[in-house]
Amino acid sequence: MGPGFVDPIEYELAKERAGTLGRLGRKLEATVAEYRGLEADGADEAREEKLWELAELVMFLLAQREACGLRNPDWALRYYQVPKEAIRRLGARRPPRGR
Repeated sequence: MGPGFVDPIEYELAKERAGTLGRLGRKLEATVAEYRGLEADGADEAREEKLWELAELVMFLLAQREACGLRNPDWALRYYQVPKEAIRRLGARRPPRGR
């Protein structure tokens, strides 16, 4: 195997990682937009649920970025304009529903 050899399995894995990162980014963008809409409406219960959803998505996105070799989370948090309220919930456990 020469220096120009590309392992086909590693190539496919890289494509999957990049595709997943793109899908997560689009989903995060949409969820941030939904959250901003709820902020304007003042729907507290729906807004609270969306914050937990955002925190979960951000964790998924940051983990996927790490898998792709992208180590700086600050860039992603700024780029996607993740609300500080969602950032504060990163790593926190969602309370049981119905309480």
